[in-house]
Amino acid sequence: MFEVYDNFLNSRDSSAIASALEHSEFPWYWNSYITREEELKTFGQFTHTLYKQNRGIISEWHNTFTGSVMNGIERLYPDKNILLLRSKMNLNLMRDINEPIGEYHTDWTFPGSIHRTAIYYCNTNNGFTEFETGEKFNSEFNRLVIFDGRIKHMGYTCTDQQTRVVLNVNYLLMEYETYE
Repeated sequence: MFEVYDNFLNSRDSSAIASALEHSEFPWYWNSYITREEELKTFGQFTHTLYKQNRGIISEWHNTFTGSVMNGIERLYPDKNILLLRSKMNLNLMRDINEPIGEYHTDWTFPGSIHRTAIYYCNTNNGFTEFETGEKFNSEFNRLVIFDGRIKHMGYTCTDQQTRVVLNVNYLLMEYETYE
């Protein structure tokens, strides 16, 4: 149900991601809501969308983040066809206690079991991702968690670092078609 890969990227790629996030000119954009506009506005988050299926690459930072992670995901499934739907960075600020970030949600609505969500943790902190099924994964630098995109989940803020940063990737995992 869940695939967890610690030390997912090689040191060159994981270091490039860490360096990009420390760059003072990396652009973050404020969103007043986390999962949907109608939710209770307790606090928002900073995001940076890198890719949208209907628009393609929309950020010059796409290759640094999405490219590295997707190359790794493609190596996990050499016999599958992968279609990227969306990739987005989320940054949440430290809080006094670990608080839910939004509510349980799915990132993308897609029928059937071919939709996957991958969360790449860009820094280590005591925040985590909790799933409606009861599983919980801590935020650890260079960890990737892949799961069925229909499983509801939510993040939790951290209390021990300034930020909790994740890359969220949604894709379709399909069988190759054979033609005769």
